[in-house]
Amino acid sequence: MLEYYVKWKGLSYRHASWVSARWIANYAQTLHRGYLKRKEKEGPAVLSEDVVCIDRILDVQWADAKRTQVKKVLAVFKDTEYADAVWDEPPPKDDKRLYADYKNALKRYVQASKVLPPKNMKGLIANVRSAATKTSYQSRELKAQPDFLKGGTLMKHQMEALNWLLYQWEKRQPCILADDMGLGKTIQVISFLFYLCRKFVIYPFLIVVPNSTATNWVREFAKWAPEMTVVPYFGLAPARKLAMENEILDAKGQIKCHVVIATYESTIETSKLHDVFWPVLIVDESQRLKNDESLLFKTLARMKVDHIILLTGTPMQNRLRELFNIMHFIRPLEFKGDEADDYQEMTRPQIEELHSRLKPYFLRRTKQEVLKKLPPKYELIVPISMTPLQKEVYKLCLSSEIIETLTEATGTKRQKGLTNIFTNLRKTLNHPYLLDGVELEQPTAADVQKSMIEACGKLKLFHQMLPKLIERGHRVLLFSTMTRNLDIVEDYLDYEQIKYVRIDGSTKENNRVKAIDAFNAPNSKINVFLLSTRAGGVGINLATADTVIIWDSDFNPYADLQAISRAHRIGQANMVIIYRFMTRLSVEEKILQIGKKKMALEHVVVERMKAEEEEQIEDLESILKYGTEALFDNDDSKDIRYDDAAIDNLLNREQYREAATELQIKEVEELEGREKDEGNLSFSYAKVWKADGTTEDLDVTEKNGQNESDFWEKFLVEQQAQKEKKKQEKREAESKLGRGGRKRTAVVSVCVCVCAVLVTKCFY
Repeated sequence: MLEYYVKWKGLSYRHASWVSARWIANYAQTLHRGYLKRKEKEGPAVLSEDVVCIDRILDVQWADAKRTQVKKVLAVFKDTEYADAVWDEPPPKDDKRLYADYKNALKRYVQASKVLPPKNMKGLIANVRSAATKTSYQSRELKAQPDFLKGGTLMKHQMEALNWLLYQWEKRQPCILADDMGLGKTIQVISFLFYLCRKFVIYPFLIVVPNSTATNWVREFAKWAPEMTVVPYFGLAPARKLAMENEILDAKGQIKCHVVIATYESTIETSKLHDVFWPVLIVDESQRLKNDESLLFKTLARMKVDHIILLTGTPMQNRLRELFNIMHFIRPLEFKGDEADDYQEMTRPQIEELHSRLKPYFLRRTKQEVLKKLPPKYELIVPISMTPLQKEVYKLCLSSEIIETLTEATGTKRQKGLTNIFTNLRKTLNHPYLLDGVELEQPTAADVQKSMIEACGKLKLFHQMLPKLIERGHRVLLFSTMTRNLDIVEDYLDYEQIKYVRIDGSTKENNRVKAIDAFNAPNSKINVFLLSTRAGGVGINLATADTVIIWDSDFNPYADLQAISRAHRIGQANMVIIYRFMTRLSVEEKILQIGKKKMALEHVVVERMKAEEEEQIEDLESILKYGTEALFDNDDSKDIRYDDAAIDNLLNREQYREAATELQIKEVEELEGREKDEGNLSFSYAKVWKADGTTEDLDVTEKNGQNESDFWEKFLVEQQAQKEKKKQEKREAESKLGRGGRKRTAVVSVCVCVCAVLVTKCFY
């Protein structure tokens, strides 16, 4: 008899039970239909054993006046959402696992209930700072890790940061901790806040973070500062309401915790946090404050705050105006956004002046500088040729709409048209199936898999690489800017029966944590982690992987840097190899050229980009025309083909170790000689492809720029002429047929028909 495992509304999974299919059909038809749809789409649900274990207690019903016996607890269970908290009885003592978790949660609840609303916090802070002025900080500098910090051992650079943060706080000078990604900024900040709380009883603290890092902050506090009461204020509205009513504010509306961890969105959506005085405000990934007109900027600027610390691993990725906006947030009287215009020339005196103004507020160390024993990383740009299908689709994307866009549209309409074409070209290169109408139905699952692989140069190469990587014991992080592209890679992995996990912008926080834990677990059998570049590129420690595949480069090279830093960070035991896929003679090659120029300019202080519409249009047009001459030559003789030996050579890490180590030494030497900003990536082509039996070097510089421009102009003229010719032929045909005449359609091949459907759906 068919039965279903049912969780009852208002009860925990401890009370779930099996019921018959007949009962479900009679009393829960709507829920049953929803379950069947989810099962068809996602497969059978897998229930974790931990859903019966209490993770957090929000409230307690006591059985006696002396509060010695617990009747019920309002509990959040492990692997469930905060909003799913329910009242439940304590588990029996003889169930040791459940009872141990319950006792730990109860202990934390009792500890939190003893946190009193802060009184005269401004006066306390003033007294502490006043006492500090009587001696030099050098006499009070922390020489060793405080005894109460027991989550681990702080590294030398982390101890230095703790002292620097305390010094900045004593001076009441807001600051920016801009250490390289993977150096432990979270731990440094937690140590600082715990020191203020433990040493001077100063609290509460507000930490504003992106969704992707929120849960990790909670976990790190539990590890490094377990005595502090930390409340997560993120997730859906019901979860935030529960947290506000049960853990953040007491009955009188006063704060009753040490730390609130909120996301950008939850901070904006509530006004109750504005009424609290916060001795310290922390903003993680603070580049979100680059726009002084944004709602987040304005919301945080209204907070009642004594001291501000901003965190970022990529401080120099923004326009100069945006950097000044960030500085304006922490020092509104000393920095104005429009001051950026004074530095547009970026002469040597201007650079020196700007450095002088910024230096008091910044602390920045790089991995090369402080982690000299960290295994090296090496990046390879792996050139790939388009498949025949990709070439046809790519040509159609260029030919069909680009003439009208470039010759007839102007201003915003022209910009929109170029952006649309550009997006479709990138989709074609990631996988042509991302465009509607390209994929044909196949008779079997095996045929679907084969066609999907053969359709895309990148997937063909990935199909050759992955089995060998897994066989050699390597674990892979795969990043793509397009979530639908990750869907295609998922389909591939499912058929190949390769275990994987995935995170993108739509992943719920609970599932995000489970995916990371499953991948990082000892002896994990999961060898592939799929991540969207922006959602998976921050706040995640995946040092158990030693291979990174950048499926498609982000327009902002710093987003890729953040992605790479998920693996190349503290805790990494192996050399990290980054394979950056790049389709030759396409928009991707041009994007990499632009990215390299951005990284080269970064050492000046900040990348200088102008946002004028016409410059954006010209830039997009130059990207679109890149490689068109070679594409329309229809010469496949120079296509890159990877045989089995070439793949083995590509994956042979030992050949890169010496070069990676030399690069690491060189970077350290440069750092010792001068101040050096982050991001000196090693861009190197993999010279292992097979083309006509010869090997050639690729140069990431613009070649034959004038020839490309000449061909582009001729191409546009020819396409315009063909367009006019077709219009004339259509007019002549219509004049012969008359209004009621029959139109005869020529017989065409299946391939052309498929592409015609693509064009219709591609641009509209």
